Amino acid sequence: MLFELIDDLACHESAQLVWLASSCLAVVYVVGWYLMCRRMNSWTLEEPSHAKTRKGHKVSVILPVKGVHEQTLDNWRTQIKLDHGGETEYFFCMESTQDPAYKAAMEFKEEQKDLKNVNVVVCGLSFYCTQKIHNLLEGVSQISKESNYVLFLDDDAQMSSRILLSLMDVLDRDDKVLIASGWPFEVNPKTFAGFMLFAYRMLSVIALGQKYPTVLWGGCLLLRTRDLFDDKVGILQAWEDCGYSDDMIMAGRASKVNKKIFIPPVAVLPSMMKEDYSVRNHWNYIRRQMFVCDTYSDIFDRMNNLFLLIVICIIVLLVGCLTFQVLILASLVGAGKSWLLGHLSAYHLNRQSCGWIPLAPDVLYVIISAFALVWIHSIYMANETLIKTCSRVYGKQFPPLTSHYSVLFWVKFFFALLAQCTFQSSSAVIAMLDNSIVWSGICYKKAKGKVASVWRRTTDGEWYTVPLKESQEKAKTARMKRP
Repeated sequence: MLFELIDDLACHESAQLVWLASSCLAVVYVVGWYLMCRRMNSWTLEEPSHAKTRKGHKVSVILPVKGVHEQTLDNWRTQIKLDHGGETEYFFCMESTQDPAYKAAMEFKEEQKDLKNVNVVVCGLSFYCTQKIHNLLEGVSQISKESNYVLFLDDDAQMSSRILLSLMDVLDRDDKVLIASGWPFEVNPKTFAGFMLFAYRMLSVIALGQKYPTVLWGGCLLLRTRDLFDDKVGILQAWEDCGYSDDMIMAGRASKVNKKIFIPPVAVLPSMMKEDYSVRNHWNYIRRQMFVCDTYSDIFDRMNNLFLLIVICIIVLLVGCLTFQVLILASLVGAGKSWLLGHLSAYHLNRQSCGWIPLAPDVLYVIISAFALVWIHSIYMANETLIKTCSRVYGKQFPPLTSHYSVLFWVKFFFALLAQCTFQSSSAVIAMLDNSIVWSGICYKKAKGKVASVWRRTTDGEWYTVPLKESQEKAKTARMKRP
């Protein structure tokens, strides 16, 4: 009776339309992963020895930091050794001297005493935009007038001179490109939440298969200094105008001025997955990611972000991923039933078609199960390509994902992906209904796509705020007074 119910559900015409759509979207993902692998495998690394061609270029590196974690100092050491053939200046930007990052940055500066251009910037608290954007603005206000490029770099990933050279090369040779971006890659998931983050990355990594993607990653962004300060582009102005997301604003500005985003295939920044990464941590992370998609600086950004939020994060994930996985489970059950019971009953002998598909249900189950293996294989190959790329770029071996045939690993991944699609879709809906989010202990409230108020806690645990305009004017005045 149960098996007949599964057959009836699988062969229902309405269900078949949904499952056909989900299978088509799954094909899109497979093609996307294939294109990503082909593009990354065909890219030639530029060696640091070639950096002498850019001897006259100066790069200003802005590092917005908050707190410290177990990988912070190791990541800083890879970031401080960037060699592009010219001069580099670094600005470690944090909100206050009370931030643990301040003490760590001062000690790190002392450790790097041979480098003269390492600066620690105390930015103060922001009540008019996100703290990260405020830190970026403070750092930008202090870069040298001779700077040719500005690199915005988070502290939660490793960096390589080869990546910097590839980013610079893109901006040197292609005037259509406004922003050259890197891409994050968390290595070796251990917890169930880690598998969910891994699934999230693998769904978005198909952007690396496109020459000019419409998305970027705020953790590694390189711009020409003149473009950053260009009022026609308007990045700094949009940040100052109660901006919430630095990278979404950048992507919107690029589209608005008909410029491109480029992600070199070698620009993959790896970080080791935290062993204590929990489901609660992941839910908070995904909530923040989806909240970003409901922020904007103008109507142009709003339409782009709504498309990303509604079409990609809700419809595509529910139909193209979650529904496809349910289809796989139903097909595995159906295929298992055929193997166990055979085609002995009159019910199976008489049923030669499944809805409007001229195939018996058992044949359809086998086809879908086979495609599921292709789907899983594509994810495996995409991850292996990322691992090999990181090994080439950083000159060291990174731990492989798993054995291709590790059933337990792929079972964990499968159900983590089910949970991830559910988390992301529900977070997208919440983002359209809830106008507040807590990020690093700070409560941001939005209105009309921008930050409307910023709330912080006192030492007694009480929430407080400062009038937005007052904070905004104070920050602008302080930046204008700097030489």
